[in-house]
Amino acid sequence: MEYKLALITGASSGLGLALARKISERGVSLLLTSRTRPSLPNAEWIECDLAKTRAPLLEAIRKKAPDLVINNAGFTAYGDCLDEFSSQKEIFVVNAEAPLEIALEAARVLKEQGRRGTILNIGSAASLFPFPAMTIYSAAKSFLASFSQSLDVELKPHGIRSLVALPGQIATPFASRASRNPHLKQPPCSMPIETAVRLLLRQIERQPPYAVIDWKVRLAAMLSHLVPGTFLAERFRANLLARKTTDCQ
Repeated sequence: MEYKLALITGASSGLGLALARKISERGVSLLLTSRTRPSLPNAEWIECDLAKTRAPLLEAIRKKAPDLVINNAGFTAYGDCLDEFSSQKEIFVVNAEAPLEIALEAARVLKEQGRRGTILNIGSAASLFPFPAMTIYSAAKSFLASFSQSLDVELKPHGIRSLVALPGQIATPFASRASRNPHLKQPPCSMPIETAVRLLLRQIERQPPYAVIDWKVRLAAMLSHLVPGTFLAERFRANLLARKTTDCQ
């Protein structure tokens, strides 16, 4: 990799931590942000809850000008909007507002300094479908996908790229946290985290602006046009609600 400094949000576990480790192995310095310190002793860490304040992170971007930015932080809570009402704004802020602000600040700094760079926003396959019981999350990721593609056209003449990746289910704790069910088993169709990391790094290297990185999701999106949308939406909702623990019903 020809990058000097990579900023990765949500890097304390799961996909963010796996990306950080692999990028570090390629000789890129790391600037990581999360609510808890990741287990990477050689990385610089900024404690930051993206749902509450991004000021320390934005200041670090202005000072250090990372040339690779990966907006990875994200979360959701399975459940209908009104039942999960207290967390809905936070879900939107972390998955849409925060990456918007981070991407624009990083791009502005790179442009002012006349430097090349890449911003990779981690979206979701959920943005490809109506997704009840994950409504705000899927809407936020839809926004992120649209924003990323338009921003890429604006930034490309300046040597800065804005990419978006849409993964499906990855074998991380994301689903168990969203369901508040620590005993939730990974679906057999989950993509191994090593595969997700490899595909995301390949996107950074090859620079396609939009990538649905799981072939199973691409196939499902093609076939979805043959099925009534309301049927799919009802099935998605039933599946997500079934993952919740009895105490969360």
